[in-house]
Amino acid sequence: APPGVSVTFSFLPKLGVVTVRHALSNGADEPALLYDLYPNDYGLSSPNPSNDYLAAVRGAMGSLVFSDKRTHGKAYVWAQSLAGLHNLPRTAGTSAGPDSQAPPAPPVVSFAEVFGRIQARAGTWTQVKAMLKSLEKVHSTGLPQVPGCEGLPCGPAQFEGWKDVTKEVAKALKEEADDEPEPQPAPGDTS
Repeated sequence: APPGVSVTFSFLPKLGVVTVRHALSNGADEPALLYDLYPNDYGLSSPNPSNDYLAAVRGAMGSLVFSDKRTHGKAYVWAQSLAGLHNLPRTAGTSAGPDSQAPPAPPVVSFAEVFGRIQARAGTWTQVKAMLKSLEKVHSTGLPQVPGCEGLPCGPAQFEGWKDVTKEVAKALKEEADDEPEPQPAPGDTS
């Protein structure tokens, strides 16, 4: 069964922003559980565009980044909607902080919809963690059975090892893939 999820909302009156923190009942740490609950909503930058102006006036442009460790949680756009805060969306060319995209236009959400998405995410998270745990135990003898996939055809495969992928490794792999030359058509290929 998926763990229970405790969600805590905090209102930051000086910024006019609601932040969200979560905790799992089993004590597991999953900081990305609420990331992208709605498309492109990571909660890292302020959904209130006027905060960009305040940061620029103080000479701290890009320093207003929300996190569970430095602030009272993340400033998800859906949380603003639940709290009844409706900010104007950012326009092209306005800043939303370092290396981040402008938050998406505010979704109109209900508590029941958000609650359902969080429950579904917790269930999926539990299943993925169980699959990863079973993969960690696999040696070269074979892969675990995935429920519902017994009838799918498969070719011979050999499991060579397990390695956690950090952000740095993922970034290096992406850069490596970006540096690969585009495949060239074979001589005489007209397609």
